[in-house]
Amino acid sequence: MSYIKGNFKKYIFHAESGYTVGLFHVKETDLEIENTTVTFTGFFSELNELDNYIFKGEFVFHNKYGEQFNVSSYEVILPEDKDNIISFLSSELFKGIGQKKAKTIVNTLGENCLNAIINNPSVLNQVKGLTQKQKNTIHESLVEYGASYDRMLRLTKTGFSVKNAVKLEKYYQDDIDYMLKHPYFIIDDIPEITFPMIDRLRGNLKISLDDIERVSFGIIHTLESLSFRTGNIYFSYEEVVKNCYKELSVNSEIINNGIANLVTNGKIIIDNDKYVLTENYNASMYIAERILNLSGKHDSRNYEEELSQLEERIGRTFNKEQKEAIFNALNNHFSVITGGPGTGKTTIIKAITSIYKDIKEYTNYELMKSLVLLAPTGRASKRMSEESGLPSYTIHRFLKWQKENNTFYINEENKSEAEIVIIDEASMVDESLMYNLLLGLKDNCKIVLIGDYNQLPSVGAGQVLKDVIESNSVLVTYLEKLYRQDATSNINFFARDIIKGKIDFSFFNTSDDLTFVSCNEKNTKDVLNDFLNTYNDVSIYDLQILAPMYKGENGIDNLNNYCQKLLNKGKLKSEITHNNFKFKENDKVICLVNNLEDNVFNGDIGEIFRISGARKKEIVCDFDGNVAQYEVSNFDDIRLGYVISIHKAQGSEFDIVILPVLKSYNFMLYRKIIYTAVTRAKKKLIIIGEEEALKKAILTDRDENRKTLLKTFLTEGINY
Repeated sequence: MSYIKGNFKKYIFHAESGYTVGLFHVKETDLEIENTTVTFTGFFSELNELDNYIFKGEFVFHNKYGEQFNVSSYEVILPEDKDNIISFLSSELFKGIGQKKAKTIVNTLGENCLNAIINNPSVLNQVKGLTQKQKNTIHESLVEYGASYDRMLRLTKTGFSVKNAVKLEKYYQDDIDYMLKHPYFIIDDIPEITFPMIDRLRGNLKISLDDIERVSFGIIHTLESLSFRTGNIYFSYEEVVKNCYKELSVNSEIINNGIANLVTNGKIIIDNDKYVLTENYNASMYIAERILNLSGKHDSRNYEEELSQLEERIGRTFNKEQKEAIFNALNNHFSVITGGPGTGKTTIIKAITSIYKDIKEYTNYELMKSLVLLAPTGRASKRMSEESGLPSYTIHRFLKWQKENNTFYINEENKSEAEIVIIDEASMVDESLMYNLLLGLKDNCKIVLIGDYNQLPSVGAGQVLKDVIESNSVLVTYLEKLYRQDATSNINFFARDIIKGKIDFSFFNTSDDLTFVSCNEKNTKDVLNDFLNTYNDVSIYDLQILAPMYKGENGIDNLNNYCQKLLNKGKLKSEITHNNFKFKENDKVICLVNNLEDNVFNGDIGEIFRISGARKKEIVCDFDGNVAQYEVSNFDDIRLGYVISIHKAQGSEFDIVILPVLKSYNFMLYRKIIYTAVTRAKKKLIIIGEEEALKKAILTDRDENRKTLLKTFLTEGINY
């Protein structure tokens, strides 16, 4: 780690979180850059031009802003020479003390005067011409000025990172002592600081295992973690106690005390042995209430004429169920359209938007404000936009997600102007996202959910599309008939058989679109190599290998390493190794987290176009024209993308899909995951593996009946 010592010059960017980009004049350093001005980044409580600072960190290269010094820790140094001290004391920090009095103070007390005043304010009595008010101002300002840095130092010594210490000092200021006695309440105040972060410091903070605040916040953390892992909204008493014991290492009596405390404080609701976090309970209830209210609102316009004109314009005739879906979407304030591949869902979206535009006679600007197309992932959003000819957004981008505090700018207090919202790939929308979306939409906004009922449920907790459809409380249009150009697709026929749990291998190898090649655990890579050679003229972004699990000989990680050696060879390329993964320039990669700043989203696939390792390791990726920069701290945000998980592929389509299906995948062989993988292929599906494994997957109906409340609320209504 290097250091630079000098003066802050000015802010380029400064966020409320403390994240700062600025200019710094270097006077002293262990690098060969003395007497230069550099750009720096980091987290700071406050900086001023009068102080001397020592910044510790490393240089990185940012694609947009060039070379920057990334500060990991810093400290303020009180002015060290006579002129600087005089300038400091005559600054606006010390109101009423001008240049003349400042000079008198330094001449009388010497260059160590600042520390002398802080330690013993009576030394100011030696300075002629100072009033008592001025003496008090000087001492109080010096003490206040140094207090924030003292608090920062104390927090970092306790074990908090500099980044978190900045947040804590800024938020609590003089209440730091109280906060350190009750540290678990930080979790409510600063969401980025989690229970495990605080609990790791428990020893430093002298907090016992059975402390009621620790146990209460630990129970909440356990329930949140369980929801994330299982997708469930509620849990039984036995599940709560068992998992809290693992997390907190306390007995059931102490856990019961914590639960009672949380119920009293309104954090947990117990409903017939359903233990659920109040915020999740209320979210489920709100979603149900909004859907039921919208479902009761209908229009009665006849769109037959507009639809006929559209059919004539595009040279295509809609079948009965497609017409029904279009009319339902336009005439009802809440409707659902569900169907498998080839049933015309995309065509229906285009029809709805086209008719809506015609009847409203909106300008393009007005249309963009009133009609909104959404999808859960970046790739699904892009596909929706390409096929509809209209802008489309991820739900996070539409709601203007604020990464720093995990909130949405579009919310209950600042609603969107949208009149109709169409959400594609709705099976991927979890309850939390649906709740926040509904908060940001006007009460009379029309909502259309479109998705494949048989695909995998959302990664987050809940199963919104499934619960809404199975509640029988809303208008649902089921698309069954295959649409014209897809009517002969063996892929689509095979997908339909999978839904029914039917196995018919006669579909395979009779046409170019559906292929099965038998192989086993040992020769899977050889077969994969043959196909990659066969399609070596196909863009690597049009061909995608999917697998259901990461570990194992033919898991995603091993297959990625194998494909990297096959597909990214040639001249010597820059590379970086991180957590046993090797990244090389020109590698295909997948993004694992949303990054609104760079317009890159979870599931986006791109390419590494530059790797830097001179002063600090850095990977720069191009995701379809959107450039994102990754440093060591967030290398885990990307992964090699030659082979991706079926879950990550949901919402995307590829011309060619290669799908290994092997007995070693074991518990990941079930109907919904195979169906989801199969329906990612647009033109060619190549399955390589064992017939027995494929049969097992198709016959295993491991339908994920998550423990949710939404279906019940929709079915039984909302009773306050």
